[in-house]
Amino acid sequence: MLLLIALCAPGVTHAQMTLTVNDGTTTDSYVPFYSYYADLGTNSQFLISSSDLSDMIGGEITELRFYASTVSATWSSNRWEIYLTEISGNSLSTATFDDWTTMTQVYEGALSLTNNEMQIVFDDGYTYNGGSLLIGFHETTNGSCPSVSWYGVASTNMSRKQYYSYSSSYEGFSPKVTFTYTPGSSCERPSDLAAANITTTTADLSWTAGAVGLFNVQYSTDNENWTSVSVAGMEILT
Repeated sequence: MLLLIALCAPGVTHAQMTLTVNDGTTTDSYVPFYSYYADLGTNSQFLISSSDLSDMIGGEITELRFYASTVSATWSSNRWEIYLTEISGNSLSTATFDDWTTMTQVYEGALSLTNNEMQIVFDDGYTYNGGSLLIGFHETTNGSCPSVSWYGVASTNMSRKQYYSYSSSYEGFSPKVTFTYTPGSSCERPSDLAAANITTTTADLSWTAGAVGLFNVQYSTDNENWTSVSVAGMEILT
């Protein structure tokens, strides 16, 4: 069973923060999208493991930023839709694309690259709940096709590509991406979480709370669906 404990401080607000994953110098042309075939249609989906995103749990993602060896490029006549969803597991079990209609659309529009970076500000923020995050680029209108090489890291079964009339396939690459997010306005993560005396129905929990004195306890068996519970016999130890 997976267990998440959140420490809540009502009324606390947080400034936006950033988190960068897959920070490498390996280059690839296909993910987040294959721009050379942007005149004929291109799609991709790539997964980021939940273990790399734990600092964002409960936060609202508002922007993505990707990095390229190319200084600048513009796909002004092209249109993309960008989708997010959370899944269990830390790799993609098949090269077949997840159904776009089961994902949450966060952006629709053109894309451009300036000073080696592609910034995408979401139309609607996405609240991250702690699962492995699947990000998808779906081209809806074809257009110009300046070629770009993206920075990231080599990976296995973490990304899929599809372009022109070719079938979808794995791509051994995960792009470097920076998330801009606003932390949950009322919760901070505890430290030193531990469980003891575990049975099929009970467990003794302990954690270091710092100055925060209010507690939410949630549990999950699949890292996707979380249930809030009341805690009997709560005792604060100092």
